Amino acid sequence: MKPIQIIPALLLLALPLVTRAQSGTWSTNVANISPAHADGAAAVLNGRIYSVGGGNYFCGVFSAAQVYNPTNNTWTGLASMHTARYEFGAAELNGLIYAVGGNPGCGSPPGINVVEAYDPVSNTWSNRATLPTGGWGSSVAAANGKIYAIGGSGNPNAVYAYDPATNGWATKAACPTNNAFSAVAVVDGIIYVIGGIGPVISTSVYAYDPVTDTWTAKAPMPTARYDACAGVIDGVIYVAGGADALGTHFTKVEAYNPQANTWSTNTPMPFSLVGASSAVLGRTMYVIGGYDTGNSVVATVEAFTLPSLSITISVPANIVTEATGPSGAVVSFSTSATNSAGTVPTTNTPASGSMFPLGTNTVTVTATANGFTTNATFTVTVRDTTPPIISLLGANPLTNFVGTAFVDPGATASDVYAGNLTGAIVATGAVDTNVPGSYLRTYTVNDGQGNVATTDRTVVVVTPPPALNVAATGSQTVLFWAASGTNYSLQTTTNLVTPNWTNVTNGMQVIAIVLTNNTLPAAFFRLQAQ
Repeated sequence: MKPIQIIPALLLLALPLVTRAQSGTWSTNVANISPAHADGAAAVLNGRIYSVGGGNYFCGVFSAAQVYNPTNNTWTGLASMHTARYEFGAAELNGLIYAVGGNPGCGSPPGINVVEAYDPVSNTWSNRATLPTGGWGSSVAAANGKIYAIGGSGNPNAVYAYDPATNGWATKAACPTNNAFSAVAVVDGIIYVIGGIGPVISTSVYAYDPVTDTWTAKAPMPTARYDACAGVIDGVIYVAGGADALGTHFTKVEAYNPQANTWSTNTPMPFSLVGASSAVLGRTMYVIGGYDTGNSVVATVEAFTLPSLSITISVPANIVTEATGPSGAVVSFSTSATNSAGTVPTTNTPASGSMFPLGTNTVTVTATANGFTTNATFTVTVRDTTPPIISLLGANPLTNFVGTAFVDPGATASDVYAGNLTGAIVATGAVDTNVPGSYLRTYTVNDGQGNVATTDRTVVVVTPPPALNVAATGSQTVLFWAASGTNYSLQTTTNLVTPNWTNVTNGMQVIAIVLTNNTLPAAFFRLQAQ
């Protein structure tokens, strides 16, 4: 069984916070690292993982450094550290990889205070100011523009901050726990120190704010363990592996949500590991090397991947429709969204089936899954391109007698959007009642949206017919007009089922109608000029 003095904790970059942990999946399809080792350290720079140092159960200690390229799934050797070490921490700051402290060999030596910085551009290591107190099992992280070394064998409560601008270390507020080999992670600039070994195997979680130099106790981890590795994805800290006081190696993965200050259980690792190092690229935490249940070092790299937060929202093409009433138009549409797990519900604002006013309206489509929210938009344009409708009152054509004043019966107008537009009608076209003839009367209305309707009425000015004369003899009534040379036709305003009347022949000198035994008023007839 591996001795209880194991793994350094690693700095992992914080990503935007989400509301809860997600279930991940494990894969062993990542290229193995060589040599097999445990107790190394890892950090991320420019989308690649840098793995340095480490050792094995037989007191082997390494200075090797390698870089992993996820694009081609390969490890490439780099310049080795000046000092071989294991049980140390590493962190990236300002484009350099820092290796801090550690154990130079087998057993339980005091630990070293050597600090080195790797420059990937020149592929060289250079020494930096040494730690005030040497040791192994420190938690190392970068935050607020500095490197922090917390606890460890040399001084279990000590907190030191390295400033690259001065190449010096400063003592900070002591950690409330004297644990070593704690997991460490940074979320939103706050350093979280999780579990570890001290007087007992710990479940404690403490958050350190480097700006205020203060510590805050957080919800304890469900499982007491040390030598676990950690990674931050979407603002949630995932803690994997580790061991208990009996040396039992865990496959457990537990997730801590700093926003809610809560823990949850996640998908376990395929294999029990302790002393692994870890680093996060994108949505994948890589767990590198470590000791298996037989305390043999492994060369495997396990990948813990969370589902993609990417949500694809499908929206309709921008909608253009006609107003159907004074409030606009009711518009229905459908939207959908998917992510790697399948269908994601959408919320539309305004909702489908809403009344959209005239003009261009933006619809915002929102989809949320796994604590991640995304939006898409499209527009609904309600327009009014339909002209108003004009309805003439009275006859068309309309007869007007010479010498009789013309009284326009008018018209009504209505519009789908504007409503009643009767009062907005403009009538043009003069009618000269002194001169017989045909005149055009035009009615125009504008709905205020640039839509114009026009309707014409023909007004016929005619000479009035001769005066009607009535004569009665016995049972007969004679209706007659004195002809004056103008052709007329007789028009009736009712139907006589069995009429007993004489048709008028145009052009006769006398135009007469004889009604027998019929009391029908003469007003039912009129003479129309041709």
